[in-house]
Amino acid sequence: MQRVSAMVVLAALIGLPEAVRAQDAAGPSGTWKWSMRVPGQRKNSNMTLKLKVKGQKLTGTIQIGREKVTSIEKGLIAAKGIIVFWARRSTKDRSVTVRYSGRVVGNAINGTIQFGKGGAKTRAIRWIAKRVK
Repeated sequence: MQRVSAMVVLAALIGLPEAVRAQDAAGPSGTWKWSMRVPGQRKNSNMTLKLKVKGQKLTGTIQIGREKVTSIEKGLIAAKGIIVFWARRSTKDRSVTVRYSGRVVGNAINGTIQFGKGGAKTRAIRWIAKRVK
């Protein structure tokens, strides 16, 4: 009986790295959520990002709070789990293109959001998203 139990434990341990690799293999595809303070707003906004991978291309949508859903642009997957994409955000009086970049590790994306006019006027803030299961 002990031999059977030891074999079951050994099989589970051998299969564990496979399960972790399968989870990482999912890459950025899926739904991601996080909360952050959007510049110009007084309180945090809930962000929802839906990503799909097609080869090295990344497509999807992003929604900030209750605003309309916006398609991402120029999405790509670089080496070592790095993703980059742009999204256009429009307000009453202007439109701004925001650059998102981050590293996908398991069920998290940790990265930087850059926006502004470029050069010294560019602002960057950190974002950490969690995969919705």
